[in-house]
Amino acid sequence: MRAVELFSQEELCGCEWAHDMEINSVAEHSDLAKAGCVFVCHKGSTADGTSFIPQAYSNGCRAFVSYKKVKAPRDSIVIIVKNTRKRAAELSAALNGNPERKLKIIGITGTKGKTTTAELLYKVLVFSGKKAVLISTLGVSGLPKVKYSLDNTTPPPSYIFGILRMAKDIGAEYVIIEVSSQSLAEYRVFGIPFCLGIFTSFSPDHVGDGEHRSVEDYFSAKRRLFTDYGIRVAVVNSCDPSWCEMTRGVERVIKCGVSEEDDFRVEKIRCSIFGTEFSMGGKKFSLSLCGKHNAINAALAISCASYLTGKPIAFFDKAVTDVRISGRFEIYTLAGRFFVIDFAHNGESVKKICTEVRTFTPGKIIIVYGSVGKRTFSRRCELAENAEKYADISVLTADNPGEESVEKICRDIGNCYKDSSAFVIVPDRRRAIEYAYSISKAGDSVILAGKGHERYQLIGNEKLYFSEEKILKDMGARAVFCDKTE
Repeated sequence: MRAVELFSQEELCGCEWAHDMEINSVAEHSDLAKAGCVFVCHKGSTADGTSFIPQAYSNGCRAFVSYKKVKAPRDSIVIIVKNTRKRAAELSAALNGNPERKLKIIGITGTKGKTTTAELLYKVLVFSGKKAVLISTLGVSGLPKVKYSLDNTTPPPSYIFGILRMAKDIGAEYVIIEVSSQSLAEYRVFGIPFCLGIFTSFSPDHVGDGEHRSVEDYFSAKRRLFTDYGIRVAVVNSCDPSWCEMTRGVERVIKCGVSEEDDFRVEKIRCSIFGTEFSMGGKKFSLSLCGKHNAINAALAISCASYLTGKPIAFFDKAVTDVRISGRFEIYTLAGRFFVIDFAHNGESVKKICTEVRTFTPGKIIIVYGSVGKRTFSRRCELAENAEKYADISVLTADNPGEESVEKICRDIGNCYKDSSAFVIVPDRRRAIEYAYSISKAGDSVILAGKGHERYQLIGNEKLYFSEEKILKDMGARAVFCDKTE
């Protein structure tokens, strides 16, 4: 598109020569800026995007969007805007032909349960014969012959609107987007007309440097999905008391929970290492996913699909049976022990995973975990308090330490334990897993918390390959999910 089609005459004032400049993409990182690209310079918490204009220019970029006046070479244009993040979304939408206007887009937010609910909803819609595309923590699904992986739960707008364009091009009817609080705060989904919003749960998290200023700020960011995007229908987990405030003002709220007052009531929940069974609307459903919380996640997906497609919930009784979600309560067995891989990375999720594992563990629970580098001390204490209370032994190790010392992170966590004999520090995560196995006995369970689906570790400034699934298989462990289906 020509610059004059993307920017107003006022914004291009004094740059008439640039009206016909061709712009075909948006970059928010100077490494991605190139010829034909507009580089959007954000003011970040640790860096100022305008300082990277020289690098972007050297890469061939000649169009820049900034929140302040800056000097740039004469053969380039600088557009000054009030909100660079909103403008990045607007430009990305325009350059992709505004595909969001041709799709039915569902946004899912919450502290826990987003990924599982998103994956389940995608499977349920496909089961019902609908063409759908999914953008989630685990990547992008539904685009033929291509598998996309993402660095963030919700990618930047240049990526999102590109996926929406491809979804439109293949004739998709629905797109499901897992929407993080950070993405809402940074306007990554700005301009997307969500037809429906799903709320899974809320608990204190993501508060600290580079994240949210407070729990209230975190809640407010999530609430934007239901206040700023024209959502008229919401599907909520009514077991979480914050649903009412989260969706206040929404025209229609569909409640899923365990109460008689709910629109979709989940009953007779039964859990085992092979999965979860529950009833809803008089129909029995079976999941390969373990845990009571997954019965609610499945109910959210099924009730949402029922509303969107007009089909009765009984139609979906086989839709979720064999769904497996990477890194979410994945169970392996080895020499009479259970190993559980889960993304649990805060106090509340550690409590939940330990409580669920306790239901099928006759022996002890050993939990292997750490904490991400550059996070608040309070998060580390919450992890420690819940691990000490709900597990029997803790093995403290590396998560994604980044440039922070693994030993320091582990000491921070250890300092929050009341009993210093309840934990041991093994900095190398592979060795920590092997150590947990060495001290376990038949009947014990070992929880590997925090990494989940991730296939890497951030050590220093390097992203190194790391797979807990591969480690367990190398040790001779076998997935329970596979045992069930063979």
